[in-house]
Amino acid sequence: MTKIKKSDLKTQLLQGIQILKSKLNYAEYCYFILAVFFFYHTGAVLPQNGTNFHTQRLVATSRAGASFTLQKKKRNLQGDLIDDFSEIEGTNPMLKDVLIPAIPATTISDSVLNNYLDQLDQFQKITSVFSNTESFGQTYDYWISQLAKLTLKQGVSFYTPRSVIRLMVGITKPGESMTIYDPTVGTGGMFTESANYIRQKGGDISSVTFYGCETAPDIWAICKMNLLAHGLENIFIQQQDALLNTHDLFGKFDLVLQNIPVPTESMSKREIYQFNEAFLKHAFSGIVDDGRGAILMPSSILQEDREDFWRQIISQDWLEAVIGLPAKLLHGTNSAASIIVINKRKLDAREGKVQFIRPINTPLPYSRHNELDDKDITAAIDAFESWRHIPEYASVVSNTTIAEQGYKLSVDKYLSIGNEAPNFDITSALKRYRLAAKEREVAVDRLMKSLEEHFNFQEPD
Repeated sequence: MTKIKKSDLKTQLLQGIQILKSKLNYAEYCYFILAVFFFYHTGAVLPQNGTNFHTQRLVATSRAGASFTLQKKKRNLQGDLIDDFSEIEGTNPMLKDVLIPAIPATTISDSVLNNYLDQLDQFQKITSVFSNTESFGQTYDYWISQLAKLTLKQGVSFYTPRSVIRLMVGITKPGESMTIYDPTVGTGGMFTESANYIRQKGGDISSVTFYGCETAPDIWAICKMNLLAHGLENIFIQQQDALLNTHDLFGKFDLVLQNIPVPTESMSKREIYQFNEAFLKHAFSGIVDDGRGAILMPSSILQEDREDFWRQIISQDWLEAVIGLPAKLLHGTNSAASIIVINKRKLDAREGKVQFIRPINTPLPYSRHNELDDKDITAAIDAFESWRHIPEYASVVSNTTIAEQGYKLSVDKYLSIGNEAPNFDITSALKRYRLAAKEREVAVDRLMKSLEEHFNFQEPD
């Protein structure tokens, strides 16, 4: 089968939006289009005899195998579509509340729906895109990425660049029989890229279990459709705030992958600080004793004053690497990004040390939709695996040195270490001295009160 060009996929998507946008807003058409694509796919791959879908979890219905062409020229096509979605949801518990809510409250005329479905029929005849079970998952994910870019202009952000996820996955190396968790799962990119990695290594993806949380109902539904389109079977995606889950719901995990959300503009600085730290604590506490993780975040989080938090993490030797990424990479923010790599059971040679890596030294183009090049991803993974000093690129630093720097984790601070002594952070040193002096004063006061209480001891003048 001829490979479909991304430009053709994008053109098809934009043509559909052009037909629908006069009736729907950006949030409505995004969810609606992806639901129709997914349903069209099930109709193309599910035979009429009720044989299971290729994930072995979805069952064919009498409507799903039928072409939309058979339903056209009727009155109230939107009502027919509701019936179609209702039937497949009723037959497949995994799709409960996934498809029906995609039908917009706004009435779409038969003429508009006819035009839109005619366009899909024509595209299917030319490309067989919806019936190609091997490539549909990647196609669906590409459509999600394009819709994310369009909706970002409207202030919506639910997408992590897949190249960044590939870097995180390449560093953490998910494998068979793992439990993988994403507290802010979005559209499921951490899971689909993990699955791609495991399959490329010849692993059995059916042995892997995926857990995630998502608060937005439409993004939660899109995530479930995306994972099913990729053939993932063992998925447990909860529509809830992960921070309300103290890991009683799912337990702990072999691997945690997460992109910490961008705080809302209404949050105060104190609220942002607490918001970020809550997600950091949630991720670390959710990893099993020999597990690992990778967390993507704005670099500003690492520049905030979190000395007490990072002292606890580094004293337990859980931080393995910090990878600095350039600005204008994450959706929803122009700030630089960082990845922290967590490993609760490091190799002996890595104990007591942290690696700092900066994969790209030059600014990215002025665009809000940048991706990392494959060569940059490969170079960063190679540097991490080699675990050595590379001038102006990577440096391995002792936990003691990080403590001397006040537990600040900016990548640039440590890249020079290895060839020359680090710059001494006098501000952090004075802060630690004052804290120690205060603690000593409290301890002496407590001791004197105890001596006076038990021995009537009076401190001499």
